[in-house]
Amino acid sequence: MDRESSGLRFTEGGDGVLDHAFRLGHQYDSGDYYCVLARSDHGLIPGKAKPGGGHCWYPFGGEEHECEDFEWISSNGHGVVIRPTRGEDEDPPEGALKLGSQDDDEYYVVVAHTEEGDIPGKAKEGKCWYSFGGAEHRADDFSYVIARFGLGGSAPLCDGARIHLESQHGGCIRVTEDNEVDGHGGNGRWATFIVQRNEHDGTVRLQNLRRNERFLAIKKSGLTTGAGGRYCVFRPNFHKNGTVSFMSVNFPGRHIGINDDQTARNPKQTGTGINARFNILPSDQE
Repeated sequence: MDRESSGLRFTEGGDGVLDHAFRLGHQYDSGDYYCVLARSDHGLIPGKAKPGGGHCWYPFGGEEHECEDFEWISSNGHGVVIRPTRGEDEDPPEGALKLGSQDDDEYYVVVAHTEEGDIPGKAKEGKCWYSFGGAEHRADDFSYVIARFGLGGSAPLCDGARIHLESQHGGCIRVTEDNEVDGHGGNGRWATFIVQRNEHDGTVRLQNLRRNERFLAIKKSGLTTGAGGRYCVFRPNFHKNGTVSFMSVNFPGRHIGINDDQTARNPKQTGTGINARFNILPSDQE
């Protein structure tokens, strides 16, 4: 998806970051980073910038370059997900953002998964580059950044709605045959949930369609399923990019979360960041 058809919003680096900008990176040595576009002598290159920062960094020619002229990318109300690549021979997924350009080609906005953390970078032809520690590095493990139109409230959490919870890492939350939870679901009944909404306080229970005696739950043991009691009550938090996170009412501060390998995330380590944000998709399952 190119700039003209993306429906995204681009703002000047010096204007400050918007709440719904692409805050998709995190380095272990220095914290969170945004995906940005550097306006450089080498082209418009996907790179990274820190929250509140007045400059960005981008990879080019084997080096890490610094630039003060750049653009924040914001979702403008659309859903945003990252989709892992499965090798150089795989075509970029539908909706992947091809926003960068150099003399040699156009580049996608991606997040490299590295030993230093998840770092915004650029990719073409199944190959990814990112900047770190003054150098340009290659990464075989990376995810494309994808814009999803119309996800902001497209399937409201009204009582009785049948929905899928799409992780930012791709795949949907499902209940397994062992009544556990992971993020490997598609659009079938195991990954479909019926919303039970309390109209007085806005909390919800999420009942599995395939096994309607099981609900998503956060217990002391972690993210699992329950019978519909107090461990199964969640308070939705609606984010400006159209995603929703779900906080346990019984354990305030703990949220439903999925790791980038699609395993259930420890709720004690899950706030409202990327691992806890889900696109709410309507289900056609009966």
